[in-house]
Amino acid sequence: MGFHVSKRSRSGRSAIPFLRTFLFIVFALGEAAAHASTEAVLERAYRDFTAFLEGEFDNQEQYYFDRNLELPPEVRHPRNHL
Repeated sequence: MGFHVSKRSRSGRSAIPFLRTFLFIVFALGEAAAHASTEAVLERAYRDFTAFLEGEFDNQEQYYFDRNLELPPEVRHPRNHL
């Protein structure tokens, strides 16, 4: 008694396109969830880091050089003065 796996469904159509679409949706949703959780972790780490600093902190040089080098707005650092 053998076990046979067919690539065709009962209707005669291939199940591969459905499987590809299903996996794409699963991976896309997983990626979105991972990105959201990464953002939350980075926010918490940033709050913990700034609480650890004593005195004043200012990233004026980083802010200045980001603009001086004409970096795209999506990669520029915001100005932080704590």
